[in-house]
Amino acid sequence: MIKRVFVLSVLFLFSLYYLPIFVEQQEMPATKGTNEEIQEKTMDMEDRVYPMPVSGYEHYMNEPVEQYMARYGEPARIAPSGLGTEWWTYDTDPEKYVQLEVKDNTIYSIFVLGNQINTGPFRIGMSRENVYDETELAKEFIFTEEGKEYYLSLSAQEWKWFPLIQFENETFLMIFIHPENNEIYGLHYVSPQQLRDLNFYTVVNTETEEAEPVIEVPVQSPAVLAEKERQLYSYIEMSRLNKDLPSLEPSTELNELAEEMTEELGKGELTFEEMPPTDEIDQEVESLYISGDRIFDTPTQFGLLFSNKNNRKVLKEPSFQSIALKVIDDDLLFLLK
Repeated sequence: MIKRVFVLSVLFLFSLYYLPIFVEQQEMPATKGTNEEIQEKTMDMEDRVYPMPVSGYEHYMNEPVEQYMARYGEPARIAPSGLGTEWWTYDTDPEKYVQLEVKDNTIYSIFVLGNQINTGPFRIGMSRENVYDETELAKEFIFTEEGKEYYLSLSAQEWKWFPLIQFENETFLMIFIHPENNEIYGLHYVSPQQLRDLNFYTVVNTETEEAEPVIEVPVQSPAVLAEKERQLYSYIEMSRLNKDLPSLEPSTELNELAEEMTEELGKGELTFEEMPPTDEIDQEVESLYISGDRIFDTPTQFGLLFSNKNNRKVLKEPSFQSIALKVIDDDLLFLLK
């Protein structure tokens, strides 16, 4: 009897202590899914690329242009962009070639081609591997502009040839990566508004979940078109200089030919299908046609020109001695001989 009471007492105490624990454990969800969610969330946090601190040329973005001039002096020339801004160009020394895009006396964007400029952690001539020494290259970005939140996701080609770096001052750096040697050949610092106005990346309004509409560009004046042609000529000269190739001289003959070709189209627009074959013009003349696809920013147009393998082959041909450029709307025509 005593033994039975003792056994029952032990069972009672055991159930009194352990039963609540057992019930509580049974009510808890399986931990496998929870661990996976925690691990996935942790990985997301680890993979996230945070904006970089301001330590280079991005410091001048959204600042008065006088701040830049106080250190680098007056630009060689100032010309309209056709986008409501002005290009302030420093091109007296090709190795220190810089363009400031100025709006309301404020630096709106900066384009660097010179390889002897201390732009900070990212410089012309750096390899993609050098960039990875400084930061990872994100494929997705969220930023705020004028109180609205935007989302941007890079395509595979954009991430490969025109990746972006975000800085803590809401400035972005568009890096031009050479497709052949994976080295930086251009640096384009842009503001959030300029990032949308480029008409290059797809920017989505997170509230409406719709892509931002393509900006409408007014009819470009002869002065704007002439400046774009001058800039493109400088870009091509820089690319040839970096490869120790002879300079291309502007040609009156080729310019007249380009004028004839565009006037014959009769609409003020270049259409690739309507372009006559090169052998119908002159067997010694090579023509390149670039459809702008509503992209009017000159540095971006150059990047797209240079990203094409055939274009690069033509532009680095050492036998060419002369060139003519024609810009109509967002389209580009190049004649080389």
